[in-house]
Amino acid sequence: MKLRDSALATLICAALLGFSTMLFSHVIPERIYAPAVAGLLVGFTLTFLVIRFGGGFADIAVIGAVASLLGTLLSTLIYFVVVGLQWQAMGYWSALEYLVMMIRSGVFVVRFLTDFIIGSAALLSSAGLVAVVVVGE
Repeated sequence: MKLRDSALATLICAALLGFSTMLFSHVIPERIYAPAVAGLLVGFTLTFLVIRFGGGFADIAVIGAVASLLGTLLSTLIYFVVVGLQWQAMGYWSALEYLVMMIRSGVFVVRFLTDFIIGSAALLSSAGLVAVVVVGE
């Protein structure tokens, strides 16, 4: 795979994972299941993109891990900025102060780690299974 193709696939999958995690967290009552469903969706997209660009299993693993990291970071940042904007509208803290407070207290890290572990497990499992069925290696 070319570097340009892998960067494009990584950015597409990271954005899709970040925004679909945020979307599914509003639909699914249990917050912990949203990254798993989003990871499953992105796993299918990742496999399609890697096969289309002529990559293999190593590309699926590397792009999946990086996209999972970036997508989870994106969704966690969006979540805490939105909550910070709500606190700012009520007149307590600014959104940046709230984000820094959550990072320093460890809430941000715990949420990021749980979403990353669940999302990457679902993403890599679904991408690997679909690649085995489609590619047949």
